[in-house]
Amino acid sequence: MRSHLGNVTKACEETGVSRRTYYNYYKDDTEFRQEIDGLKDEQIDFAVAALWKLIEAGNQQAIFFYLRTQGRDRGWNEKFPVKDSEKEYHVSARELMSEDDFFALVRNIESSRNSRASDS
Repeated sequence: MRSHLGNVTKACEETGVSRRTYYNYYKDDTEFRQEIDGLKDEQIDFAVAALWKLIEAGNQQAIFFYLRTQGRDRGWNEKFPVKDSEKEYHVSARELMSEDDFFALVRNIESSRNSRASDS
């Protein structure tokens, strides 16, 4: 599984084990299941590290993705309620913030990060 990056089909083909047998092992063998789940955790850790590298490099899509998925409690929800006097609407952050405003925010974050780095 590790050499095929978690691809069940390729791992089964290489070892001559059917997918059904693989899933039976996964269901019935606790040690096997823990090993496979551990590989999934490693893959997630790898992806998170790659995402952080993109964020640190100022990749705007990566920054926005992170905010949408991890910054929800700070208002970076995909959709959140906005009320006027008569009705409640569900609006995305993209609808409320122009692309220019978003990129200005990103530049501000980068500037703050750079000034902190030069102070160190």
